[in-house]
Amino acid sequence: MPCILPEEYHTFGVKVVDRIRGNHPALKSKLSLFDTLTGDMTALMDSNWITSMRTGAVAALAAQTFSVHRGDGPMVYAIMGLGNIAVSTMQCLLALFDGQPTVVKLLRYKNQAEAFAELLAESQDLTRL
Repeated sequence: MPCILPEEYHTFGVKVVDRIRGNHPALKSKLSLFDTLTGDMTALMDSNWITSMRTGAVAALAAQTFSVHRGDGPMVYAIMGLGNIAVSTMQCLLALFDGQPTVVKLLRYKNQAEAFAELLAESQDLTRL
């Protein structure tokens, strides 16, 4: 995923995302930045967090954009695949719909649903789940 910043920053970069069987998290990403004047690498960064949050924010925005909410009942979300991106998506959804009753349905697979709920409960008040 290439990018170039405005000319005054003299920087371009590339983000590489990989999915290698057995890795945890399943998706990993690295961001390399380069000087446009010399071509020298100026930074190599782990970008797992930014990748998860960007993807989660886009998913939450799509849910908000395409949601059909009728009446006073809770917002209902179903989440399948409960890795880092699902956690980021849920954090963004809760921020978007702060104060609205929310129901989240999780696909049970091994202990993922319980681990997902536990992880989110540690990071914020999830009394709505």
